[in-house]
Amino acid sequence: MEKHEIKTHKIPYQVKIEDWLLFVITVAVNALLYFFWLAAYGAVGLVIIIGMCMAAISIEVNRLHLRTRQNIQRQADQTAKTLQGLFDDAPLLITQMKEKVESAAQYVNDAEQEYRDRAFSPFWDSVECATKIIYQYNVHANDLSDSIKNYNGLIDHLPEKIGHDHIEHNFPTFPYSMDQVPVPVKVYDNLKRIVYDAQKDFEFAVIWEHRHTRQVLIGGFETLGQAIGNLQGRINSSVHSLKESLSPKLIGMGRGADSGQRRLKG
Repeated sequence: MEKHEIKTHKIPYQVKIEDWLLFVITVAVNALLYFFWLAAYGAVGLVIIIGMCMAAISIEVNRLHLRTRQNIQRQADQTAKTLQGLFDDAPLLITQMKEKVESAAQYVNDAEQEYRDRAFSPFWDSVECATKIIYQYNVHANDLSDSIKNYNGLIDHLPEKIGHDHIEHNFPTFPYSMDQVPVPVKVYDNLKRIVYDAQKDFEFAVIWEHRHTRQVLIGGFETLGQAIGNLQGRINSSVHSLKESLSPKLIGMGRGADSGQRRLKG
């Protein structure tokens, strides 16, 4: 597996207030030494004190540069870790979404069989389970959409995030399309159809009247009736968000094409 990373180059100095104070103190001390050596040793003292000043300034500059380079690279490493986490989460979320669609489809199939068998309570149990699972799918779908947007957003704004313009990275564009993401539209259509058929059946409808107001807490809704009534809107919203996140235009933005960002080779 390729190691993804961010490298920084041409790191500038970042001078803080304490660095200026230390520099002023260094110059003041060396000025005092200058007069002492000048009075005691004349021109030789002047040469020595100038050498000491230059050495002190060189040491301070190198220290500032080292600290700046370490801080910026530390931020780059933290950002790379965040990007890698978002990148690695995607296939796991897609797998979970696929499992939810398959599980919901199985419960809908069970409900269809129970409807034919006139098994009233088991039928509504299966409907409730399918509804819960589709709402769980929506949670994973929203998480995937957020991961893609956050990933592309970080890639597009690496210089601002890291605080440095000259960056190289080997993070790829997001390698998924909408064709690879399972959606529960067909499952929902079958669920909607079987629920509608049951509500037209007197015996099933009697059970429904007792159950649709029972507290179940599905997808933030307190009753099964509310959950089923709002299910289509939730599915449409999550699928629309995924389509936006996985659109070629948005995915193409996460290529680090801004000035200063280059692709690592090898």
